[in-house]
Amino acid sequence: MKFKGLKRITRVILLIACFWGPNVVSAEVFTVEADGIYLMGDGEDEENQAIAKEWAKVEAIRHAGEQVSAYVESSSEVSQGMLTKDDIKLLSAAILQVKSYDYHPVVEGDEIIYRCHLIATVDTDSMKGMIQNGRLQLEMEDSLRKYQEENERLSKENELLNLRYKLASVAQKMQLGAMKRKNNREFLANKYAKEGCDLQRKQEYQGAIEAYNKSIVLNPNNAIVYSNMGYACLELEQSERAKSLFEKAITLDPNRGEAYSALGIIYFGLGQYKKAISFCEKAIELKGANSGIYLMMGDLYERLGDKEKAREYTQMSYKLMNNEINMAPSN
Repeated sequence: MKFKGLKRITRVILLIACFWGPNVVSAEVFTVEADGIYLMGDGEDEENQAIAKEWAKVEAIRHAGEQVSAYVESSSEVSQGMLTKDDIKLLSAAILQVKSYDYHPVVEGDEIIYRCHLIATVDTDSMKGMIQNGRLQLEMEDSLRKYQEENERLSKENELLNLRYKLASVAQKMQLGAMKRKNNREFLANKYAKEGCDLQRKQEYQGAIEAYNKSIVLNPNNAIVYSNMGYACLELEQSERAKSLFEKAITLDPNRGEAYSALGIIYFGLGQYKKAISFCEKAIELKGANSGIYLMMGDLYERLGDKEKAREYTQMSYKLMNNEINMAPSN
């Protein structure tokens, strides 16, 4: 099918165009160093030692992000805008460019402590394209937030499990060990999902798909991963594979509006215009209207020969585009 022509609509749905905010007067690059540690209990196997290094790395990244957040929060672009604390945290992670990780395991009695030392750089000029009219504009922002939230949840749960494990009896450690292994699988699944999201933002779609596949092996029930992987397949014009992924996402989460809009795109490409409209309508019902989906609806009705509805949706699309720009605060 002629799929390339649909990419314009896909990207309008994913990212609504906004004008850039004011430029930074001069770019600055600075270095950030941070440490993260992970304390293993006795009896941990070699596989979990590798996972321990990942936990230490996540903590190091979190500490580095906290340093960057302090800078971001004080910058004029942010202080004059409307970014929330969560926005600042997400932006800080996005502009942090890790250069190296250095691991130092230390044995203390029956315990192994993994320390990860991280060195990263931050280019303040990279914030320009991410803050537009006082608002955070990151591709796949919703997914990135959810991966970050899940990591924080898993980290807190892991800390509690480690504390309980350290104080537990032998019998209790067997049960807690099973809980830790489950937590570690979810942690690794989230790690690969985040890697896929980062690669997808860089338009490295095949690499993103490979990362998502690793995540699915560990956790086959994350609707976000199937949905994001579906969009990566769309970019590679693997429409049939994308279709099954979006259908799986909806099976796992019937309220994933973006999966419905994506299926609308696919059925548009297949020439099944009425079916495409039904999926678009469901997407609007779940997530509300945006200019991209109205633009597609206008095109669909045009192809069905309904000139009046085509004109109506196209006009609403342009109106929404103007509203989305005008609603943003001026700096």
